[in-house]
Amino acid sequence: RQCTLTKGADLENNDSNSHSYWKVSSSLLVYTPPDVKPSSNILALDLDNTIITTVSGKTFPKDCNDWKLLNDKVSAKLKEYHQDGYKIVIMSNQHGIEKGHITVPAFQNKIENIVDKIHVPIQVFVSILPDRNRKPLTGMWEQLENNENGNVKVDKSSSIFCGDAAGRPAQGKQKKDFSCSDLLFSMNVGVKFLTPEQLWLNENYTGTFCLPEFNAKRLLENPDPVLPSLIKPSKPEMIILVGFPASGKSHFCRQRLAPLGYTIVSRDTIGTWQKCVQACKAAIAKGQSVVVDNTNMDAESRSRYIDVAKQANCPVRCFIMDTSVAHARHNERFRMVTDSSHTKVSQMVFNTLKAKYQEPETKEGFSEIIKIPFVLDRSLKEIDLYCMHLLEK
Repeated sequence: RQCTLTKGADLENNDSNSHSYWKVSSSLLVYTPPDVKPSSNILALDLDNTIITTVSGKTFPKDCNDWKLLNDKVSAKLKEYHQDGYKIVIMSNQHGIEKGHITVPAFQNKIENIVDKIHVPIQVFVSILPDRNRKPLTGMWEQLENNENGNVKVDKSSSIFCGDAAGRPAQGKQKKDFSCSDLLFSMNVGVKFLTPEQLWLNENYTGTFCLPEFNAKRLLENPDPVLPSLIKPSKPEMIILVGFPASGKSHFCRQRLAPLGYTIVSRDTIGTWQKCVQACKAAIAKGQSVVVDNTNMDAESRSRYIDVAKQANCPVRCFIMDTSVAHARHNERFRMVTDSSHTKVSQMVFNTLKAKYQEPETKEGFSEIIKIPFVLDRSLKEIDLYCMHLLEK
């Protein structure tokens, strides 16, 4: 079958929807040929640079015909596992479909061609959107277990996931892995992990894996940090929060400061910093205490509000959210996955804020500077999801 690369991806309405081997949604494609049988033992694999590579030698395929099997061991090794009772499953992130780099029908043809070439029954899951189905999140595996394995319970102790995104550092001529999403996916699922070299070539890997610096499971394993005690001030004061997006600022305001009578001023609800300044003036003029719920990463940003407090002879404290950028990015990813109304904060924004950060000092005009530790809400509805690895690197 010849594929054509075309602009724009129609995720719901395409000719392949009528094909009984495919299930198509806006988030996930599932291909189950009739020769695929359920099994308790699963050998799941990534696709690009694990099963196939480009003929052109480019990092990304120039079109959907630009592929070949990674090496001459692929078909034989998958046949061995199939004969040993394993169900072979491909699980691949393909965000390029949503971006319009390739249409759903064209990618379906590519998958069918790959499976035909290998000559082994293979089920395929393709994640399209940056949601729960995108590795390292476990949506594709859950779909397999719950809906696409003929009610046969998967034995994770014997199942395997193989992928090239393992977080391996550069070694000799070998470039570092672009991410560790495949390794983290296997850790989230709870199955054995193999690199392509280990699976196809039986090579040993004695090097290191570079994992993300933040691991949410540690929050569960350790006792909760103690938050500073807060009382209602006897006269109006201003608190300026400092912290990354998703560091817990707004939650802290709602849970700890609003009940004490503080007026919350935030660009998320008001808009510009100029409007926030005016809102602070208005609140203090009414005799209200106020908390500025913005990132406030540098002295210049903070000075706008400190000046307002000085003019009103109002004391100012600084509360620093003691949440690392890695932890904040994890929180942001969790919000994106669990709240469809949430607007994504890009990694570039986090990097810019990190570079902009200036440690608050009392000489700026603060009467006190307090660090606020992050406390995990252990009653969180989706705490199991929160404690997974959510970022790809």
